[in-house]
Amino acid sequence: MVQVETHCHTAETSSCGKVPAAKIVADYKKAGYRMLITTDHYYERMWERPELAGRDWQEKMDAYMRGYRAARAAGEALGVRVLFATEIQFDGCAPHDFLIYGMSEEYMRAHPYLNRMRPEEFYAICRREGFYMIHAHPFRKGKEQPYLPVCYDAVEVFNGHPRHDSHNQRAVHFALENGLAMFSGTDYHWEEDCGRGGILLPEETDTMEKVVACLRSRQAELIVTYEEGKEEEK
Repeated sequence: MVQVETHCHTAETSSCGKVPAAKIVADYKKAGYRMLITTDHYYERMWERPELAGRDWQEKMDAYMRGYRAARAAGEALGVRVLFATEIQFDGCAPHDFLIYGMSEEYMRAHPYLNRMRPEEFYAICRREGFYMIHAHPFRKGKEQPYLPVCYDAVEVFNGHPRHDSHNQRAVHFALENGLAMFSGTDYHWEEDCGRGGILLPEETDTMEKVVACLRSRQAELIVTYEEGKEEEK
């Protein structure tokens, strides 16, 4: 089996990410992970940063892809496979976030501002295009209920972010009650976060298409390594 980091933010793209992509990949290699999936934030705050406001969509996408590209280059040098995914927050739906697996850079370039849709609209696209949609940390920040469970495929039942209490046990119960697949990720932002979560996949899983197929067939095994984080972020 291959250890896979599934929820990771790079300093090059996510303003909350504090570690450059090359350092992230090197640290995960030391921790025994052989695959890392970048999931930088895709939301309106990204597109309206001072350096991007007024730019056209392709320029904004160039900026968005920097973290993944840097991580992939480091991975090629170090023998760590790096794949691309994204974490979307839809306008008006904060603080709900969703990890999207299987959506390519080409699709994103051809379909701008997907964050301006409703989650249920976007999930219809996921079903048509074969994307896999995961509700990230559904109970964080005191949320009483996750978003409607008919709008995604899986629930992040273990989120390893050490500076948040994501109420992971509540997420486990929610997934069981609604027949949803379970998912684990570190939600990496700082060096101290390395290796707190993720999944185990079969050795031959070497593309995003294969990752999604494993998730759909529920072949992934969850990595759960730490207790809950703190109630509030530092």
